[in-house]
Amino acid sequence: MIERSRGYTLVELMIVVAVLSILAMLAIPAYRGYVTTARQATALANIEPLRLALEDYRLDHMDTGYADANGLVWSPTGAKTLETGALGWKPDGDKDQYTYAVTSTATTYTITVTPIGHASDVQTYTK
Repeated sequence: MIERSRGYTLVELMIVVAVLSILAMLAIPAYRGYVTTARQATALANIEPLRLALEDYRLDHMDTGYADANGLVWSPTGAKTLETGALGWKPDGDKDQYTYAVTSTATTYTITVTPIGHASDVQTYTK
């Protein structure tokens, strides 16, 4: 009597690997899309507290920002940054995924949110 081995055949293992590869091909792009959507939602959620901080600053100082050669600007890299300037605003929860900049005139301001590493996906809010 011939006794059969109790392992898996090479064909069975190759089928399992193929099925797992197909599932991974479908799941990984979907996961990346969910992560991108969540990051964008966080960035957009940060605009509202920034807008409120700008409105509070405007009401307290009767001004919309600091003047530079191009007009009134709060910039992430200048001497008057959003975090260290009089505004004292820091983004919540995006772990340095976006840069936030505010450009203002005497009557309006524009909040620009730019993803770090993906400059083509800029979100702008104007008031």
